[in-house]
Amino acid sequence: MNDTLIIAILSSSFVTTLLNFVLNRIDKKSNINKALMCLLGYELKNECHRLIKQKHIELDDLEQLQQLNNIYHQMGGNGYIKALMSKVEHLEIHHGG
Repeated sequence: MNDTLIIAILSSSFVTTLLNFVLNRIDKKSNINKALMCLLGYELKNECHRLIKQKHIELDDLEQLQQLNNIYHQMGGNGYIKALMSKVEHLEIHHGG
């Protein structure tokens, strides 16, 4: 599966809602939580690096990435992703089209 498709799937509102639902029902030390954190961290890191290299971001993509980042941090995510997100948030924003 290509990386863009994976990000599109993970970034959907449905998945965001599903992740929030799951987070509210599992122990922070459970294996499910650890796996979700690993997946989110991996995707956030890769997408941030790709966008930084690209030097711009679509507004919709930024909003979805911020949603994933918020979930990641609610789960106990680290400062490395926070630093990458800060760089992404300062990229030139394209408004579609």
